[in-house]
Amino acid sequence: MEKLNNIKEYFSTFRSRMNERSSSDSFREFALALLVTSPVFILLLYIFLPVAPSDWSRMFYVVPKIPLHPYQIPSYNYPPWLTIILFPFSIFSLRFSQALNAFAAFFFLSLLIARYKGNWVSFLLTFTSVPFLSMLGNVNVDWIVAVAFVFPSIWTLPFALVKPQVGVLAILVWFKRSENKVAFILFLVLFLLATLLIWRDWPLLMWKNISGLSLGHINSSFFPWSVPIGASLLYHAWKKEDELAAVGATLCMMPYFAWQSLIVGFAILAARYKKIALVVWILLWIDYFV
Repeated sequence: MEKLNNIKEYFSTFRSRMNERSSSDSFREFALALLVTSPVFILLLYIFLPVAPSDWSRMFYVVPKIPLHPYQIPSYNYPPWLTIILFPFSIFSLRFSQALNAFAAFFFLSLLIARYKGNWVSFLLTFTSVPFLSMLGNVNVDWIVAVAFVFPSIWTLPFALVKPQVGVLAILVWFKRSENKVAFILFLVLFLLATLLIWRDWPLLMWKNISGLSLGHINSSFFPWSVPIGASLLYHAWKKEDELAAVGATLCMMPYFAWQSLIVGFAILAARYKKIALVVWILLWIDYFV
C-alpha cells in the first residue's frame, strides 16, 4: 500500500512539473510571437499615434539625454535610475520613441496577463480600459513596473521602485517568497547606496520637484480614508503571498496616483477575476465621463 501511494505521488509530481513546463513553454512562445510581429506593430503605432505635448515629449524623452542631472527638468519627480531605463528610447526620434514606448507598454502588459493565465477577455478589458488609454494618451511609463511583475526577482526590483504608487508593496510578497532573504535585503540596500553615490542628494531634489507641482486635479487617491482598507489588503497579501492584494494595498496607502497607475493592478485583476474587472472597467469609464 505504501509503495502504491509512493507511485501515485511520483506521477502526481511528474504531471505537475510537466504542466509547469508546458505553461513556461507557452509563455515563451507567446513572448516570441509578440517580438516577431513587433516591427509591423511599431510601424502602425508610428503612423497613427499623434505626437502632441505629453509627459513623454516634455519629460521622459528629455531626461535620458541628461541622465546625471534629471531634476533640472522641474516636472521630473521620479527616481533617477529611470533615466537609464529610458535611455535606449532617447536614441531615436521623438515620434519613433513614442511608438516604441507604446509597444513596450503593450508587450509587457500582455506578458503580465499571460503570466496570470488570462484569456482574450482579459486582453480586451485591459487594452480598452481607462488606465491603459490614459497611459497611452499621456505617453506615460507605468508599464515599466509590469516588468518586475512579469519577471519577479531581486534584479527587477529597480523597475518596481520607478513608480512606487503602482504596486511597490508587492516587494514584500517577493521578499517572503525569496529563498535567500539576506541577499534580497542586501541587494536593495547596496542598490540604493549606489544611487546616492551616482546621483547625490537625489531624494531631496526629487522632493523639491514634487513640492513644486500641482497634481490635485489628476489625483485619484482616497488617502487617508483608504488606509484601513490598505492595511487589511496588505495583511492578506503577506499571508497569502498575493501580488494583486499587494497592489491594492499600495493604491490605498498612497496619497497620490493618477488613472494610469492602475494599469498593472487592473491587468492582473482582468486575468484573475474577469467579472470583477468588467465591473471596475465600467465604473472607471463612468467616472471618466461623469
